Amino acid sequence: MSQRFCSNCGAPLSPGAKHCSSCGNAIPSENTAQPYPPVQDAYQRPQYTPQPSGNNDMVKVLIGILIVLVMAGIGLGIWLFAGKSKEPVSQETNVQQETIKEMKASNDSMKASYDQLKKQIEKKSKEPVKVQYVKEKPTSVSPSEATRVVINGVGVRMRIGPGKEYGFLQYYNGKAYTVSKGTSLPFLGAYGNWYKVLFDDGEYYVSADFAYLR
Repeated sequence: MSQRFCSNCGAPLSPGAKHCSSCGNAIPSENTAQPYPPVQDAYQRPQYTPQPSGNNDMVKVLIGILIVLVMAGIGLGIWLFAGKSKEPVSQETNVQQETIKEMKASNDSMKASYDQLKKQIEKKSKEPVKVQYVKEKPTSVSPSEATRVVINGVGVRMRIGPGKEYGFLQYYNGKAYTVSKGTSLPFLGAYGNWYKVLFDDGEYYVSADFAYLR
């Protein structure tokens, strides 16, 4: 009796087997069994590819190492570029901060000076204004040389005695008589700070503060 083979997968069959032990295909009766393995079509035949040699493995390793080195170089370049780009920004930020501090200090100093000046102006404005009048008085000669008394003031009034306790020369209506500036009167003598003059046939006194001798 000849050896039988499975018509589906070509595996050898045991005598009397009804199913293939390899693929489970139903086995027909012995009259229809094939004595030899079936011939498969070309498209059903398994394709065999040669195993890669050791050189291919080495190439893969080298390619992997090269990729790692390239990636490491790219990462290092990015890190260096980021570090350099941050350094100028940091320096510029420091410069801006210093400039802001200097401007603030200058503004504070100017404000303090302004406040101090404002206080001084306000203090000065509250103080009473003192007006000093400078009396322009021509050079006067000594009483021993003088012959005339020249009135050097406006609205000067003559008194009947050498002092402020004496009354003024008055009109008939009681109003004090005033002598015009520049009036020259005969000099009769000096009594302290008073000059004795002759006016309208009468003797009167004029303060030396408002007259000079000539």
